[in-house]
Amino acid sequence: MKNSNSQIRLAAFYAILISLLALGYWAVFLHEIHGGRDLAPAAIVALLGYVAVLYLRPRSASQIKRPVALIYWVFAGLFYPWLVLRQYFGAVTVSAVVYHWGEGVTGGVNIPSILAHVAALVLIAILLHAIYLFVAQSRWGNFMLLSAATVFLVLNPITRYVGDNLSVLGQGAPESVRAFASDPIITAEPDQPRNLVIVLLEGLEATYENPVFGDAYAPLADLRESATSFSSVRQIPMTGWSVAGLVASQCGYPTPPRGVRPSFLMSDKEVDFMSDRVCLGDVLSKQGYQVEMLLGANAVFGGFEAFLNSHSFDRVTDLQGMKAYGATDFGPWGFHDGEVFKAGLARIRELEMAGAPYALSLFTIGPHGPYGYLSEACRSEGMPDAVPDVLLAVECTGRLARDFVNEARKIADPSTLFVVMSDHLAHSNVSAIGQLKTLQRRNTVFFVNAGNEGTVVGKRGTMLDVYPTILEALGFELKGRKAGLGTSLYSGIRSFADGEDQLTTEQRLRRDVRFVRWLWRNELGDEQG
Repeated sequence: MKNSNSQIRLAAFYAILISLLALGYWAVFLHEIHGGRDLAPAAIVALLGYVAVLYLRPRSASQIKRPVALIYWVFAGLFYPWLVLRQYFGAVTVSAVVYHWGEGVTGGVNIPSILAHVAALVLIAILLHAIYLFVAQSRWGNFMLLSAATVFLVLNPITRYVGDNLSVLGQGAPESVRAFASDPIITAEPDQPRNLVIVLLEGLEATYENPVFGDAYAPLADLRESATSFSSVRQIPMTGWSVAGLVASQCGYPTPPRGVRPSFLMSDKEVDFMSDRVCLGDVLSKQGYQVEMLLGANAVFGGFEAFLNSHSFDRVTDLQGMKAYGATDFGPWGFHDGEVFKAGLARIRELEMAGAPYALSLFTIGPHGPYGYLSEACRSEGMPDAVPDVLLAVECTGRLARDFVNEARKIADPSTLFVVMSDHLAHSNVSAIGQLKTLQRRNTVFFVNAGNEGTVVGKRGTMLDVYPTILEALGFELKGRKAGLGTSLYSGIRSFADGEDQLTTEQRLRRDVRFVRWLWRNELGDEQG
């Protein structure tokens, strides 16, 4: 009888343990977190199963040798944070993680994201220990555990990061990025200043126009028909998150991490955001422009506020300011895009009455991921504001942006230039990422009221090239037609990184320490080496 009970206990142990392994595999590799809403119950179930496994596990001595166990837990521990980050953000780069560690994520934390991270922490920790418990009972356990540790080591992004850097040792110094960089030198100014309105569309890349995505991009395609569009603007490393996309398109530079220290350990100078570089706001402010940013989220997040304060923005309207415009439609990241565009129209009316030239940037959030976030105007009765299908948010934000530009043109000065663009390509945690990765991906970039409506400019470029292109569209003439690392898309001059693969560009940016120091702290002054 006792032997029978032991067999039942052992069978229950393995049944529950295998179920935990299956649940963990689903959660980590097959499931995309959506704000923790459907993963939190799985974490609770896993916790209950884990307690049962610990109670039922055999009391016999483990087959695992102590050095093997140590190796497993060291490599599993190093891989653990990347697994957690992957659950909420999709595949992430070392550069992006180091950047946000330094600049901070204050203002981006909400209850759903806390639930998501707690659920991920629990499920992944249980999965790692379940693997250990499973193989510990096998005579091949030491070999299996070392194999698992090797897999963790190989898949760890840090391993690839180090490997990429080691692979270029002995290849000689790369072409100097610093030698290519140049803050804009203005050789001629426009006779009459033109107002500027920039609409930055979160992750709403031009690739969504592919027929595989149906009519999701149709509203923007309609707007583009009356614009000058740039069809071959790709993304290079260190420009793939919101602040980095803003820096690329308004300063002409990528955003390499300034270091690994968090912001609360930095000096005041270090908290400045590339304050010695000359960006769009700096140029226009000197020309008498009122320079502003309007966004529905918290401007503190990820270095936004530091950038805006460092580059001549006279006014920033974020969460508190939006309330003054009557915004009420609030979502996980802040006010939805519909509220941003309503406030944008109201602000344009105020700026037009003031009479001075202005440059107003608006930031959206709809297709951010992992959910698509729908404004009230796009939701039917009873429909949630966060939906798994990102294409619904692509269509919603695109439609609101089109209607905003059409309405704004009626109230703004007739010469006002409207720039509509994605801040970066879609994040890797959106529902459409599998299809996007099979296509040639390009950013949305087009200028409304720039002349030559309906023209398609096919020059190959990156988001760095948008900055000098905006300046030229406003009527400025630039020495060498350059600004930052960008060259005007109107020119025939080769763009930075043209023809390079992503890895080569990233290695150049990482290895040119002189450039990074100059970019953030102006070290080396005007040396070109």
